[in-house]
Amino acid sequence: MKQNKKRKKKINLKDIAKKYNDVTTPSIHVINEEENIYIQYYKVFDNTRIESLMKEAYSNLEFDKKNNLNFFKDDDEIFIQYIFFLILKYMTNLYDEIPATLDKQVNIFNQLVAIGLFETMFSDVFDPNEVSKVLERIGTFAQLAGQIAELEEHTRNEAAQTVLHPLMQKQVGKTDA
Repeated sequence: MKQNKKRKKKINLKDIAKKYNDVTTPSIHVINEEENIYIQYYKVFDNTRIESLMKEAYSNLEFDKKNNLNFFKDDDEIFIQYIFFLILKYMTNLYDEIPATLDKQVNIFNQLVAIGLFETMFSDVFDPNEVSKVLERIGTFAQLAGQIAELEEHTRNEAAQTVLHPLMQKQVGKTDA
């Protein structure tokens, strides 16, 4: 029995250029053939676009909390829909037209859903593996953020306990005298 071992190949600049071309060259999806209306989209999602998408999601989530807008209502489903909206924004030619402000985005999101473009993009156009890649990155980020928050809370509690410890109280009393 022969084992079919693939020969290992070092990556070269030609390979990198091809992969780069894959993430920077938009494809076209015709929305309405009669009117010749189309949307440009990326088949392969660029990591820098994903990072920007995540920053905008975090920024608007913080804005929502800070201003008590309650758009996300601590509802994961609404947040995931918002991430899908940002995928549509960042991975299509609509990027230049959709503002970064949450209040204006909500109106545009509702319009995209109403005309069926939102569903079309995710059921017929975007590669589910690429969409999953974004959701996994968001999940990893959320998990790390949660771990950092727990660590900060634990550190604050330890610091508070140290200050309240009787030996520390005696030390504080000696320095005040």
